[in-house]
Order: sequence, then C-alpha cells, then structure tokens
Amino acid sequence: MARRLQALDGMIAQEKNRLETVSQDLRADIECHIAFMAQQQDKLRQQMQQHIDQHPHLKGQQQLLDSIPGIGKDTAARLLGELGNWQTFASARQLAAHAGVTPQEKTSGTSVHGKPRLSKLGNTRLRKLLFFPALTLLRWNDSIQHWRDSLLKRGKTKKQVVGAVMHKVIRWIFAVLHSHKPFDPNLAFPVQPA
Repeated sequence: MARRLQALDGMIAQEKNRLETVSQDLRADIECHIAFMAQQQDKLRQQMQQHIDQHPHLKGQQQLLDSIPGIGKDTAARLLGELGNWQTFASARQLAAHAGVTPQEKTSGTSVHGKPRLSKLGNTRLRKLLFFPALTLLRWNDSIQHWRDSLLKRGKTKKQVVGAVMHKVIRWIFAVLHSHKPFDPNLAFPVQPA
C-alpha cells in the first residue's frame, strides 16, 4: 500500500506538470484525472490506517515513529510499510546502509580527493521517505539548525548536510523501534558541558 501511494504521488505530479503545457481542450480531462487519483490516495491512506489500527504492534510502532520530529502519522505509516521486518537489522548502522544514507568516500583512481557523498546503494523508496522529514528538521528544529551550522562551517555542502540529517533520522527510527520508547530530544541532543 505504501508503494502504491508513492506511485500515485508520482502520477499526480506528472499530471500537474502536464497542466502547464497542455492545450485548453485537454485541461479538464487532466484535472478530472488528478481529482480521481487524489481520491484513490485518500482511500488508500484510510486502508493503511485501518490495517495499522487492527494490529496493536503496528499501531505502537506508528506512535513511536510519530514521536520523532519531522515525521507525521502518514509518513510513519509509509515508513512502516517500507521498513517491513526492521528487526532483521542488528544495528542502526545496518538500517542506515539499507536506506542508502551512509557516506561513501572516493578512494581510488584519480578521484582520491573527491568529497564523500551518500552511497545510494540501498532502498530508494526508504531514502525518499527520509528526505522531507530531514528538510522539516532543517527548517524548524533549533538543535538541528545548530548542528547544520557547525557542519557548514566545517566545509560540508548543503546537500551533504541534508544527507547527514537523513542519516540521523534513520538512526532515530531504529532507536525508538528498538527501545520501544518515544523519541527523547535529551538523548538525541545531549546538553554539552560549558
């Protein structure tokens, strides 16, 4: 269901892009198609939520994910669908590698001095689900903003900072699911001694 929702997101975006270039004759048809797909999305979201509500362990996991800043109920449901049996990952590092948000350094050939980037070897859909929570945190969370500023001062690019926040979010996801405890900002951002 989560993957179907993501597919519908893409199809709606395509149709909206077509609206910008289409002749007036086809505009109504495309708008009707967008409305239909939006209704399908709503139905699918309701089905996903009903499924989660029927399974107490999924409901609990959704609430744990919803406690993480930047992740809402809908994103939590989609993450659960994409994570599947997250218990197969022994550590947050393994889950981050599965999501493709671990840094990859260039260390061979003539590009020995290349900048590290995201490996992108993992689950593309999971990585996409981490992107908007990361942007939300960068925009609204004071602790992440301070961390972002320190990364930028150390020479990281904005793109690398977004990747680092995505990496942090996937580690939080593992932590709350593994510990069965809601997100605790004091553990995520410990107060530094003066």
